[in-house]
Amino acid sequence: MDRLMTALCLCLFVMMGSGGARGPFYNWEVKQEMRGSYKEQVVTINGQSPGPPIQARQGDRVFVRVTNRLSENVAIHWHNTQKIQSLGSDGTGDVVPRPISPRKTFTYVFVVHQLGKSQYDSYYTMQTVAGLHGLIDVLPPYGVAEPFAQDYDKSIILDDRYYKSYYDWVGEPESLLIPRKGKFDYAESTTPSSHPTARDAINPEYPHWRVVPGSQPYHC
Repeated sequence: MDRLMTALCLCLFVMMGSGGARGPFYNWEVKQEMRGSYKEQVVTINGQSPGPPIQARQGDRVFVRVTNRLSENVAIHWHNTQKIQSLGSDGTGDVVPRPISPRKTFTYVFVVHQLGKSQYDSYYTMQTVAGLHGLIDVLPPYGVAEPFAQDYDKSIILDDRYYKSYYDWVGEPESLLIPRKGKFDYAESTTPSSHPTARDAINPEYPHWRVVPGSQPYHC
């Protein structure tokens, strides 16, 4: 009887933790690839680095099925998402849940409540540095107007790039990866649709970028 009650409580816990309207489903494969003119080791999601963006509506319940093709554990943390009663999808590595072992699959389930843009990234810093991160874009529910409407919206992810393996400490990044302007050929190392290029992080060749008031940068 005690075991039955425990099982019923666990089922109720899972059902409560999965609140929110059913939202998008993503199927990801995480693996390591050699990319770019310097053939650096990059961690990709479905062949992309940074990974594909997550786009959902406020209140959506998002499903992300992750298969780990690396030779090490993977845990992905989702910033600005609600984890109440769904700590199993927090992606905090060795805390909750246990990380995804090599050749294993796990489905993260979380609810997005905060409008705007944030990010997801690996719980393990060196995997994040190697490219395991991306954008989360939360839109208003259908039929609800954007509270701060704008004519044009473009998300830019800034990336520190290292030409050595992310297992080797190299001190400072050699390049800053930004759209459109650059120094090295990164056409093969990132998402093709972003048209990325890089600029020298120590001696920039190009002028500064102006950030429009009201914009908010996110650390990746």
